Amino acid sequence: MYYQIKRISNSDLYIAKHLIMGLPFRKASKAFDFGTLLHQALLEPHLLQSSSYALKHHKLLQRCLYRIRQDPECMHLLEGSREQEVYWEDFYTGVACKGKLDVLGQNRVVDLKTTSARSEKEFRACILRYEYDRQMAFYADSVKASEITLIGVSKTVDRLFVVHTDHRSELITLGRAKYRFILTKIKELDLFEKIYQSR
Repeated sequence: MYYQIKRISNSDLYIAKHLIMGLPFRKASKAFDFGTLLHQALLEPHLLQSSSYALKHHKLLQRCLYRIRQDPECMHLLEGSREQEVYWEDFYTGVACKGKLDVLGQNRVVDLKTTSARSEKEFRACILRYEYDRQMAFYADSVKASEITLIGVSKTVDRLFVVHTDHRSELITLGRAKYRFILTKIKELDLFEKIYQSR
């Protein structure tokens, strides 16, 4: 139901950016994505299904789950409403938006990411490369959260990277400028139907 609702999501911002810039984009394959597999196993175990992909990555999945569950800080951060659907109208543009937050805690949004990074420095570089700053600003503003946490689960080394920031930080301010620019262009160029058709 969530995916069919005609509101702008973070994934739609990705589509819109490519439409605005006239660039081709590739749809992510959700069925064969390790990040999706880990999310389901940890946050939505009732949705986890056996598949050739899951069997192929079983050892990696169990290693990542074990690393998370052995970390008290991480487990504490994952307490709260999981996979929380939120709907709102953007204050600056009036565009109807939606989001699915990994974890919504007390005045905090938490997002879980799988990564190939081997160090926190590499993970922080990934935050900008994959525009997690935009996503986290979008999510934080949706519920007016002042605290934001990204948890990076490395697929290459046995490490977790926990990055804390707040809604006034330089990182989130930059991300906010990014999503507001895209929302403004979506409205100006009336890209709504093109985005929905491209999902």
